[in-house]
Amino acid sequence: MKVKNSEKGQIIVILALSMVAIIAITALAIDGSLIYNVRRQDQNTADSAALAGAGAAANYLKNITSGTLICGTQVGTDVTLLAVNAVQNAVAADGISAADMPKLTNDTALAAAEQGFTVTCKWYETLGTQYLDVHVKISSEMETNFGGVINQDTLSTSVESTARVYPRQPFAYGNGLVSLNDTTCGNGKGGIYFLGGGQLGKKGTYITNGGVFSNSCISAQSGIVQVTGGAIQYNKDFQCTGCAANPKVQPEPIPATTKLPKNMYPAPTCPDKKAGNTHSSNSYNGTIYPGWYTKGISTPNGAALKLEAGLYCIEGGMTNNSKSSITGNGVTLYFKSGDVKLNQNNAGDIILTSCTEKTCGREVDIQNGWSSVQGMLMYFDNYAADVQFNGSSTNIFKGTVFGPLANFTLNGNTDTLSDEIYNFSTQIIGNSILVNGNAMLVMNLNSSDFSSMDPSLSLVK
Repeated sequence: MKVKNSEKGQIIVILALSMVAIIAITALAIDGSLIYNVRRQDQNTADSAALAGAGAAANYLKNITSGTLICGTQVGTDVTLLAVNAVQNAVAADGISAADMPKLTNDTALAAAEQGFTVTCKWYETLGTQYLDVHVKISSEMETNFGGVINQDTLSTSVESTARVYPRQPFAYGNGLVSLNDTTCGNGKGGIYFLGGGQLGKKGTYITNGGVFSNSCISAQSGIVQVTGGAIQYNKDFQCTGCAANPKVQPEPIPATTKLPKNMYPAPTCPDKKAGNTHSSNSYNGTIYPGWYTKGISTPNGAALKLEAGLYCIEGGMTNNSKSSITGNGVTLYFKSGDVKLNQNNAGDIILTSCTEKTCGREVDIQNGWSSVQGMLMYFDNYAADVQFNGSSTNIFKGTVFGPLANFTLNGNTDTLSDEIYNFSTQIIGNSILVNGNAMLVMNLNSSDFSSMDPSLSLVK
């Protein structure tokens, strides 16, 4: 007689093994969701604390007389203390005490700690500026509900957040020549072009205390391009014809790590047109005042035109004719339409300067809405203006010239480099820039003359 093996009771073994798996999955689902929720809350706290610290720093830098952040100075010390206090207040609002959220000395110490924060002043070499990083780290540990079944009694999580503050900066980081077109390259289309021959020390383009920056391309054709106190940066391509044997572009151009936005600065606000502030002549001599100029501003031959300080809203561009001069100190020229061609065809001197922090805002201009914009010499509305400047040793241009769709041509007309010759002291920001270097073109820049960008902050980690 055969004896059959009994299969009774197998279900108990299978069920027992299955229950372990079910409990493990349940533990993963429930405890995992709980620790994920804790992590999300911690991340929100870290982000809020980092932004609170950075926001306090940015607000301070915006409102002090000098918004420059220099590590190790009183400004650097004050802004760091404000950021520290803001971080501590932010985490306290989420139930974390100062003892549980210590301020640490550096990011290395923070990396080794379970939690804490650092406020560090650093140097950004590419942009030539200093900045403040507020770095927050938060760690949490949670007892599991079911994890003990799989020998997991606790779960932990750690999150970090970094908010970065840039102080008030010269427009376009103080670069002297900037092309904003990031899609097209070519004369009049986009990019920066240095054309013409050059002879070191006699002919070419010389830029001091500022750099050259292009969202697209930079091209040099056999000419001399010497930049001191700044970098030459491009995003797409750099080409130099005739430079292989004897590099004539210095320093060596480098790829940029970022692009500059086209909407960097809001347009000035022009008061409504009305009798008394609207001028419809097409030629001026003598002294004129801030207001609307609906047919542009030009000069008759031999004229001496003076612009009083303030805001000029101009439709129709600006030119000066033979042996005529234009002067204006503390002015902002806001072009709504038209081309600008200055110091051409044997024209006279051009002296145009923007207002500074100390000279902006004459009471009469503020009351009437015609106050010039600090550091902004010329602002071109969103149209493809043709702008031509002919430099000379007796011309003075100071301030930012901003036209995101404008195409600029700069011409020098001297042949000898000397400390006394400064054809342009002006920051040029446009769609494309053509620099003719058959003569000497010198740009001696001073970022304090430029318009500035308010402090900015962002989460970087």
